[in-house]
Amino acid sequence: MSVVLSPDELAALRAISTPTISNAIELFNVRPRTAGYASKDVRCLFPELGVTVGYAATVIVEDCPPDARPDWSRFFEVYERLAEVPAPRVLVAQDRSTSAGQAAYCGEIVATT
Repeated sequence: MSVVLSPDELAALRAISTPTISNAIELFNVRPRTAGYASKDVRCLFPELGVTVGYAATVIVEDCPPDARPDWSRFFEVYERLAEVPAPRVLVAQDRSTSAGQAAYCGEIVATT
């Protein structure tokens, strides 16, 4: 059973800093407190957009060999599953492609969709 938060509850979460949330999660003792630190390379590229709070929909994407035909049903399944996630939705994609620059999972039309 999933819990859907009210707009007021989401706003309250948006007001709490990420380090505060991380410190609270450490108290669950699900992993060593020194695990999971991000490097200094991880930074906000668009601070003017503000804080995002929502429900994550996660997907792993990979490229396919140049001679393979794409499985478009899997592609569209991502959007069907995303529609099942309560709003506000945040799509988090891990790109495991091995050939850089061969394809883009999310271009102009896909991002608009």
